[in-house]
Amino acid sequence: MPRDTVMDDYLAGNTYRAKENAATLAAMPPAQAAVYKPMPDVRPEYLNSGFQEVTSRYGTFDRYPDKALGLSHRDVRDLRQDLLAG
Repeated sequence: MPRDTVMDDYLAGNTYRAKENAATLAAMPPAQAAVYKPMPDVRPEYLNSGFQEVTSRYGTFDRYPDKALGLSHRDVRDLRQDLLAG
C-alpha cells in the first residue's frame, strides 16, 4: 500500500473520532485536557516516527512482519486479504 494512502487513512482518525475526543476533553478540567489532548490525536509525526523506527530496526517495512512479529508470508497474505479493501 502506498505510504501516502497509509497516512491519509491514519489521519482520517481525527475526523472519525472528533466528536468522541471533544466530549472526552470537555469532561476534563482545562489543565488536564491540555495535557491529554495530544494522546487521542493522530498526527503525521506520530506515524512517521513509527515508520522511521521500523526502517531503523529492520531495514525495510517488508521485513517487519517476519522479523518483528514472526509472521509467515502466508500469515501476511491472509491478513492483507482480510483487512485491506480492494
